[in-house]
Amino acid sequence: MSRERRSLAVFILIAFVLVVGFIWVANWLAAGGWTHSVARPGEIFFVSDRGSGPAVWSMNADGSGAKEVVGQPGEIRETAIAASGEWVFYTAQYAKDTNQLGRVRPDGRASGRLLSVQGPQSNISAGAGVIGYISNSHVFACGFDGKGLEKVLPSHADEAIQINEADVPSLRRYSNAVFAPETGWIAATSQGSGAKDDLFIGERAYLSLGDQTVTRTLLDVANAPMLVNECTYGWSPDGSTLAVASIGDQSPSFLAIYQPDPQQSEQGPIPFEAPARALISVSPKTDGFRNPAFTADAASIGFERIRLASDLTQTPEGIWLVAADGSGTLRQLVKGDAHRPLFSPDGKWMLYESGGDLWRYDMKTGKTLNLTRGQGSNSSATWSPVLKAARK
Repeated sequence: MSRERRSLAVFILIAFVLVVGFIWVANWLAAGGWTHSVARPGEIFFVSDRGSGPAVWSMNADGSGAKEVVGQPGEIRETAIAASGEWVFYTAQYAKDTNQLGRVRPDGRASGRLLSVQGPQSNISAGAGVIGYISNSHVFACGFDGKGLEKVLPSHADEAIQINEADVPSLRRYSNAVFAPETGWIAATSQGSGAKDDLFIGERAYLSLGDQTVTRTLLDVANAPMLVNECTYGWSPDGSTLAVASIGDQSPSFLAIYQPDPQQSEQGPIPFEAPARALISVSPKTDGFRNPAFTADAASIGFERIRLASDLTQTPEGIWLVAADGSGTLRQLVKGDAHRPLFSPDGKWMLYESGGDLWRYDMKTGKTLNLTRGQGSNSSATWSPVLKAARK
């Protein structure tokens, strides 16, 4: 081979290496560079004040390996995690007396405030490529990078619900919103202001795919527009089915599932969405239901059951399980003061809160394990969505 050909071959090889290297570095930076990390299978993220103050911590599924992920001088209240396991979101007191949205890699790198906008931010949930939250009674969403911020639910009146003259809501004031994984649905609760005295009267539930698109008023198990004392939600892992639990004082308390069809035609300004199946329904001021959560296979729903006195005083009656198709009987998993069931993605465990600790329930044996063992006050737990360790 001549010297010229050898030089050309070397040049082509160097150019090829440089191009491949440039592409690799660009992809590496796009994925987060040196900050990139992914939650481990079985890892749990939660808020704890066991250290110098409230912080986001992580631990293994058996409670071992607890470590602080990120802390702030002020209060930290909530956690949520991206479906990819690449970001953990939280609300922290970045401004005086105001909690705002932050994010951190699962290993503690690249932490900081997600949005530059001011105002309170709370009630966070991770949806299909977005993180959602409530600020000043409106529901917003942005990308995991903080870009694309928009108000995603309408704030106009709900003409479909007029219980009496004093209960004509002029605006929607959202107090709860849960974004579905994968599908883009949002389940939200609004308190309507009375036309005469501007008081919050009752809570109404909605389903939406975004502002001015498909927004529906949820009907209760009696096919009436929902007007309850309290309403909480849980989405199935694929985001296709919604569990709704309610506590009613004038209307029945119930646990029901809804299966919205995004292609369903709209009728009227705000169409209705009836329950696909009522799992439990009881008379007002007897029992109440809260915080429904689907199991990993979506076959069952865990929930809190509350005994209601005539004056609406609440007594917790543990965590129960019911089949999502309505078959079988109710089964009590945990007795007494137990809250916020959350099932692991592999179906083995159920997390719950009790007495300031995080506990784990074994779905096969029924045994319970205190994961935090009295080390501070612990809450707002989130399972890693990752099922298998990434290949090296």
